Amino acid sequence: MYNVIMLRMFDKSIVLFSTNKQTKMATTLEKYLLRDLKQMQETTDDHNVEIHVGEDPNLQIFKAHSAILRARSSYFAVALSAVWAKREGDMYILSKPNINPNIFDNILKYIYTGSIFFDDFTNYFDLLMAADEFALVELIEYIQSYILNEKIDWLYRNFNAVTQISFQLEACNQLKEYCSKIIRFDPIKVFRADDCNLIEKKILLEILQSDMLNINEIDLWENILKWGIVQINIDLDYSKWSTSEIITLKELLSDFIPHIRFFDITGSDYWDRIRPYEKLLSDELVEDLKRFYITNRLPLVIKILPSRMYEIIDSFIVLPQHLAQFSSWINNMSEIYPLNKIPYKFELIYQGSRDGLNSITGFKKKCQSQSNTIIVIKVANTNKLIGGYNPYRWDFDNTWTKSNKSFLFSIDNNKELTNSVFSLIKNYEYAISDAKGKDIGFGHDLEFFDGGRYKHIDYEKKIFNDETFEVEDFEVFKLDLI
Repeated sequence: MYNVIMLRMFDKSIVLFSTNKQTKMATTLEKYLLRDLKQMQETTDDHNVEIHVGEDPNLQIFKAHSAILRARSSYFAVALSAVWAKREGDMYILSKPNINPNIFDNILKYIYTGSIFFDDFTNYFDLLMAADEFALVELIEYIQSYILNEKIDWLYRNFNAVTQISFQLEACNQLKEYCSKIIRFDPIKVFRADDCNLIEKKILLEILQSDMLNINEIDLWENILKWGIVQINIDLDYSKWSTSEIITLKELLSDFIPHIRFFDITGSDYWDRIRPYEKLLSDELVEDLKRFYITNRLPLVIKILPSRMYEIIDSFIVLPQHLAQFSSWINNMSEIYPLNKIPYKFELIYQGSRDGLNSITGFKKKCQSQSNTIIVIKVANTNKLIGGYNPYRWDFDNTWTKSNKSFLFSIDNNKELTNSVFSLIKNYEYAISDAKGKDIGFGHDLEFFDGGRYKHIDYEKKIFNDETFEVEDFEVFKLDLI
């Protein structure tokens, strides 16, 4: 079984037709053009490029036309230039020993016809690598979309290899964002993948360092342990481990141990699933765990990490620490709430990068009649988050909403919440600009549609230095008491 996918080769601006009949005619003519290009590639006798692909005994020589290659690929535009090209008479000679001939055959067909072939045996990794090497950006985009829409089960089975290649190839932004989201919000898929032994150590550390994970701590511990066992290739039965194997495994896991919330694990799970592996832990941690589980006393040496937040929010810009700070500001608390004591559920109802950075219509549709909302704006090219809180509903009726509880804020995008500014409303009658158009915002101070704008007028403290800024993304959360 295979799929043949046709990607449009030509810029739409070239097709200068307007009526449906003429557009259909243009499509028909394109079909004939692509047919002829395909025939030209398959039966070429006037080629001026030979590309030697693969290595013996699987070396294949492909014939092509330099004009086609240059027009379709910036890589070939350089490789076939006078500076770089190797020529034998009138023939350009290229060598690509690192590419599989079957993959290159598919790539060459795409270059000539805009068609790409997928079947049950397609090696998407090699195809992406080849498309990246030949700078075929549109093809890379399409392969990523195809995987995310048609091959999601394959992605989950090969999650860690997909993650590695998406971070390796700069153009693989779709896969990179998707994999990063899975790592943050659904890490159990990382461990359930067929290739879980390929997880990179830095990715595991990223998972463990997160304060917001949708996985039980004991399951996290066991998956980290299994990963370590596979890395050094020792028996799963700990009773068979030698002293040197224990030392090696302990050293391998040493960077992970400080990030595991051992004191959030139940006593029964500690006894059955951690105690047998005490030799992998430091003496101080073992003593403090015994003290905690046997006497119910706090540890003397080991610092207890705050419990993770299991209520996951689908956000690219907000950290759990920000939610704790927002909650404290809303409730007029001088101390920031612990992550496991946040009194509100934060529901993401609008996300600029997903729903439209400048879609006022989309914003109204999702936020109409919603009350108790906080808007968080990521300022482009900075580490700064700014925004505001509206305790009342959005009606978009071109009026001012009065409030003595609204506030603006500015905060650094990190766990330490550095450079935080809390600015309470001072001109109550101008707290919220409940406009119909791009003037939606907070007082005369903060607007975020069609470019960000800020002036220090109706709120007490200045939160930002510039009067205009670029909005990289923004998110709207509806808050409900838990």
